[in-house]
Amino acid sequence: MARQLLVLGLALSLWASLGRAELLSALLAYLVAIAVMSTGPARRLLVSLTPWHLALLALLMAAPGVAFGYKARSQLAEREGLHGLTTQLNDRLRLESLPSIAPALVSSERPQTFFVHAPGAQHIQVRFGSQAQPVTGEAFGHGLFRVDYDPRRDGLPDAQHGKVNITIHADEREVVRELHASTPFAHPRWLALSPDRTLAATVSEETDELIVLDRHGLRLRVKVGDGPSDCVFVDDAHLVVSYVDYSQLQLIALDSGRSVREVEVGARQARLAISPDLSTIAVALADGKPSVAFVTGSNTSYGPPNGPSAALRLSSRVTLDAAPDWLAFGSDASTLIVTTRNPAQILRLRRSATGYSVDKRLPLVRPVVTLARGAQGNQLLMAATDYQPQGRVRLGNHFVQDQLLLLDTESMHVREQWLTARRSERQSNPGDLDRGLSPMGIAEARHRPAHRQLDAQPHAQPNTQWLISFAGSDELWRAASAASPPAIIDLVDTALHAPHGLAELDDGTLIVASPSAGALGIIAPGADEPKLVRLAPDDDALLKRDSLLLARRVGERGFYEGTRSGISCQSCHLHADSDDAMHNLGGYVLVPTLSVRGITGTAPYLRDGSYPKLSDLDELAQTLYRGYLRKQAARGDTLTAYLESLPRARNPVPIDERDPARERRGWSAFVKARCPSCHAPPAFTQLGSIPLHTLFPEQAAMQRERELLDTPSLLSLARSPPYLSDGRAATIDAVISTHNRRNLHGDTQGLSVSERQDLVAFLASL
Repeated sequence: MARQLLVLGLALSLWASLGRAELLSALLAYLVAIAVMSTGPARRLLVSLTPWHLALLALLMAAPGVAFGYKARSQLAEREGLHGLTTQLNDRLRLESLPSIAPALVSSERPQTFFVHAPGAQHIQVRFGSQAQPVTGEAFGHGLFRVDYDPRRDGLPDAQHGKVNITIHADEREVVRELHASTPFAHPRWLALSPDRTLAATVSEETDELIVLDRHGLRLRVKVGDGPSDCVFVDDAHLVVSYVDYSQLQLIALDSGRSVREVEVGARQARLAISPDLSTIAVALADGKPSVAFVTGSNTSYGPPNGPSAALRLSSRVTLDAAPDWLAFGSDASTLIVTTRNPAQILRLRRSATGYSVDKRLPLVRPVVTLARGAQGNQLLMAATDYQPQGRVRLGNHFVQDQLLLLDTESMHVREQWLTARRSERQSNPGDLDRGLSPMGIAEARHRPAHRQLDAQPHAQPNTQWLISFAGSDELWRAASAASPPAIIDLVDTALHAPHGLAELDDGTLIVASPSAGALGIIAPGADEPKLVRLAPDDDALLKRDSLLLARRVGERGFYEGTRSGISCQSCHLHADSDDAMHNLGGYVLVPTLSVRGITGTAPYLRDGSYPKLSDLDELAQTLYRGYLRKQAARGDTLTAYLESLPRARNPVPIDERDPARERRGWSAFVKARCPSCHAPPAFTQLGSIPLHTLFPEQAAMQRERELLDTPSLLSLARSPPYLSDGRAATIDAVISTHNRRNLHGDTQGLSVSERQDLVAFLASL
């Protein structure tokens, strides 16, 4: 025993003297120490010393090695692939401790679906809180169960933030599993103006609220249906609200805050637009069969008692080849401009005697981030992260070039391309950018500036001016074009972080929405500071309540904040989803952006699994992109807290439209094709990496033969086309057929035609 202690002490001392933070050097030092302690002088020393002296000598020899190991621990972990090992082991143990459950996040504000893997069990029930009702799982066979949980129906988790225990009953066995819990605060985003421009309204999808303000403050805050996605005023007393989780539009009366009329238009409603004469509402329907629905009514017949019932009706619908995103009418109700992300394009719809149809397309390199309609409707101002008239995607590593595009709606040509990212005297190094980052909200200005702008530069006031909010640099611009310097209102030192929607009331008062702060700002003409309307607790209150809540908020701000190279997380992961564009992520190969929703508990990260922890993603910003505009401690930890609070994307197939029998057959085909060997339930990933050449040798020959692929989770697969590491598969069916001809990516060639169809249906349902 004494000899072994001396061997270890000498080995550590020799390792420190070598000064190499690697296990091979430590092993070499250990072998040398064994050889030394086997010599005659060393053996005689062992005999001559007392046990206490031997222990003291061993400690003295070990001290330099222990100190060296502590100092070099990060370098050692990085070099030996041990960095983040604890995170990966915890995620793996959570999924391999049966029965297991995924995803790892439970939200108390929305219905969600979980999968439980309990081999051998006949029945399972899951209780998400001590006071909640048990939810029975639907058996799929082969140990897989699906659990549909609605917190309002089944009961809330015991904790709505942080770690929470849930109970799984598998036959007669009861186990407790730990999940992350998250309940978001209000997130006001885009603003709608009343016809008389005295009111501004917004919705919060996270808290199911409609919020209306005037120049004095909060006018109305009321709960509406599940997942409100947008709103528009139809007159000065009524708004129409669209929903993610309802198939009806609702007409809300301002005096009561209640729904006075519903119109069936279809599920998964996104954004709204209303025509200049208020006679026609366009509704973007993003899932299922992408389309735009048109609801018509008279702009003089919304008032009670019988007006709303008689006014609104679904008049027509246009099916599109891609999901609609932003909508805006042209000069009248006969022209509608529609943007789509995948593919990135602008469509113009014209109305004829038979209804609306697409009459012109303008391809884009990157999708439109936000847009606003000019007063006359003959031009739109749009924001994008790149634009090339010839359609060529630029191969710069994480290339982002924030800009505004002025579109002529009649010719469908971009009249002006306006690069916004620029330097100011606040830059810390040559080339740094700190102005005009991530344009996120646009509105036409109706008044000459009456505010005390910072950095304002005198210039002639043209007829058309625009208001632009920049989420990456926390500022508002009032400007006419690239040729005229903007007047700037700096929001850096206010609570209006990462501003999104904005609007100007009839007297020149500005309304600004900050989703990450859960607040709206009212900036009166001539005011030095915005008046805040808080829909969520402020930072001090969050710190007193729970530091994790504050960390999530700070992480969300950081997600939008621009780096000094002019790029932010949301530049590609728009609102934490994918921007559906192709980017070079470092290998000069264009790949589609992935959503970062629902990635909690699926370490490692990135396409090659090279980042073992979410906090490591901050390394890109701090090194390659020269750091952030503002210094902040523990950025990686706050980013992790924010990302861990994001639930996975909603399934495009509503629960009541599922085909359980077909999905069970598809799961059986999944097992038959040996897919679980990599995409293991319940998270449908084995949390590991696979060499590219073992699955796609033809791709490895064109790229890097030794490239590794992180095995992605298949949860929410239907919401993330295109597929495979380089996006070459446009559909799920193409993954298992066209792009698996060598039958290396699962034994899909051994399935019948009907089994492959059932497999596709099952994958789309996850």
